[in-house]
Amino acid sequence: MKKFLFGAALFAASSASFAQAYYAGASMGRNVFSDCAGMPHCSGNSTGFKVHAGYRFTPSFATEMVYFDLGRADPYSAGVFSTGIRGGVGLHALGFLPFAKDWSGFARFGLNLAGADADARGRGERAAGAFFGMGFDYEIQRNLMLRGEVERYRYDMLDENYRSTNVSVGVKYRF
Repeated sequence: MKKFLFGAALFAASSASFAQAYYAGASMGRNVFSDCAGMPHCSGNSTGFKVHAGYRFTPSFATEMVYFDLGRADPYSAGVFSTGIRGGVGLHALGFLPFAKDWSGFARFGLNLAGADADARGRGERAAGAFFGMGFDYEIQRNLMLRGEVERYRYDMLDENYRSTNVSVGVKYRF
């Protein structure tokens, strides 16, 4: 009987900590495409969004899967027009550091797979790109957090070098 009670208590404790490890959220913000590979004109400000789901392995380490849409960059030169990057998916690692009551900072890095719409020649392309960023989480309630982030994306596709910085605000919910 004691073994059964010990096993039940251990299961309940592990289930409680397991339930707190998963989280999901969404954010929206301003994306600025910083350069378009020497294009003389590049309209590069847009609104982007991100949806993420993650698992926090320890209080200081987590991984996230994300779907993002950066808006669009519109490079054009000498009559050639491309609708540019549109968004993609990614896998990121995050390191957390609490710095005050209900506040924690984090750094993230990872790999994204993004797509670009067809250019004037009818080509579309997908490319993998490096990703890094940093931000903060503020705990509003036990399971609800406010998140602010600055993220940097980099892609080489459609014979262009896309670089963008996204500043966003969102929410995160722990299950």
